Amino acid sequence: MHGRTFGISNNKNTSIFAILVFAGALSSCTHVPKKDGFLPIGMRAVNAPTIAIEDFRDVPPAPSEQSAQWWQKFADATLTQLVRDAQSENIDLQIAHSRLREARAQGLATIAGYAPRLDIGGSVSQTKRTAGEGLENIYGQPVNSQSTANSFARASWEVPLFGRLGASVAGARANVELGEIGIEAAKIAMISDIAAAYIDLRAAQTRQIYLQEDLARAEVLSRIAQERLRVGLISRSDASYAATQ
Repeated sequence: MHGRTFGISNNKNTSIFAILVFAGALSSCTHVPKKDGFLPIGMRAVNAPTIAIEDFRDVPPAPSEQSAQWWQKFADATLTQLVRDAQSENIDLQIAHSRLREARAQGLATIAGYAPRLDIGGSVSQTKRTAGEGLENIYGQPVNSQSTANSFARASWEVPLFGRLGASVAGARANVELGEIGIEAAKIAMISDIAAAYIDLRAAQTRQIYLQEDLARAEVLSRIAQERLRVGLISRSDASYAATQ
C-alpha cells in the first residue's frame, strides 16, 4: 500500500517538472527582437517608430481667405447669392464685427491712457457791496460789486514702468486679432451651414429627377406589356410582372 502511494507522488512530481520545463521553453521564446530586425513568428514589434506631435505643429495653417471662400469652387450662382445675402444679414457675423470694433476702440483707449494729458480750468467769483462796506476798483473808485476770474492749465502724463505700455499694446493687438479670427470663424461656420443645406437640396432634386425618369420608363414598359397582352403575345402573369418592374 505504501508503494502505491509512492507511485502517485512520483507521478505528481513528474507532472510538475514537465510543466516547469514547458513554461521555461515558452519564456525563452519571448526574447527581444534580433539585431537584424526580424521577429520570431507570432511576435509583435513593440519598438515601432512613433510620429512626433511637433511635426504636425510646424505645418502652417491655410489662409483664412481660402477657408472662407472654398464654396466659390462650386461656381454656382445661386449658392454665391445665398452666401452674399447671409453675410449681410447673419446675426452672428454682425456680433463678430461689433466685437472687433469694440476691441479696436479699447486698444485706442489703452494707448491714449499713456499719452500726455492737458487739463484746463478756471473759476469766477463776484463780491457785492453791503451796508458798512466799501469796494473800490483798481483806480480807487467806489463800486457796488467786484468780479474775480482765475484760470489754470496743467499738463500730466503717466510713465509706463516695467513695460506696461508694451504689454498693454500687445494685449490690445491680441484682442483685435481675436476679433478678426472671430469674424473668420463666424463666416466659415455660416457658409458651411449654407453650403451643406444647399448641397442637400441639390442632391434631393437630382434624386427626384432620377425617380421621375424611372417612373416614366416604368409607365412605358407597362403600356407595352398591356399591348402585348391584348394581342396575345404574353400571358396575364407576364404582363403583371412587367407592370411591377
